[in-house]
Amino acid sequence: KHLYLRSCVKTTIIDNQKIEVSLVTAVKCKNLFGRFYMMLIDHLHKHYMSPKILKDAVDYAVAQHVHKDQS
Repeated sequence: KHLYLRSCVKTTIIDNQKIEVSLVTAVKCKNLFGRFYMMLIDHLHKHYMSPKILKDAVDYAVAQHVHKDQS
C-alpha cells in the first residue's frame, strides 16, 4: 500500500564463460510512510538484496544453459 516496486533482471549468456547480467529496480513511494520506509531499507536493498537477486539470476541462467546443453 505504501510502495510500488518492480525489479527486472536480464541475463544473457554470451559464451560458455561469460554471462551479462543487469538489474533495474523502480520504486514509487505512494505516501509519507513509503518515503520513510525506503529511507530505512535503501542501504539494505543496495548491499544485500540486489547482489542476492543478481546471484540467483546468474545461477538460474547457468542451470538453464547447462540443462539445454545436456538435452
